Amino acid sequence: MIKFIENKQKELKAKEEFLDQEEKKLNALRKDVEGKVEKYTKLLNELDMKLKELEKIKNERYDYIVKVYEGMPPEDAAVKISALDEQTAVEILRRMKSKKAGAVMVYMDAKKVASMTQSITHLEKKFPSD
Repeated sequence: MIKFIENKQKELKAKEEFLDQEEKKLNALRKDVEGKVEKYTKLLNELDMKLKELEKIKNERYDYIVKVYEGMPPEDAAVKISALDEQTAVEILRRMKSKKAGAVMVYMDAKKVASMTQSITHLEKKFPSD
């Protein structure tokens, strides 16, 4: 009986040592994972800040070019905006004051105006669709 108890105690001690080692491994893994999560969270925050800076610069550039087109006679602005790719033209017209945009659109091809109007009114998702 004493031998049996001693064997059980040895088994329990071995299991306890094994569990202690496993716990140490798990703690090390947890620290590693937490470190990586912190690192990648920091990177994501930096990327987000850079994207916001780029968006601000883009908006400033559009604001500038919109003012330039608003300052032109509508006939000239219509010719120049018509020569742009549709996405850029739409963004410029969308940002212009409505009266000035309307005055410019009067001098543009009707089909191009119709297409740009559809683009302006069409809502697009701006996030991944996974």
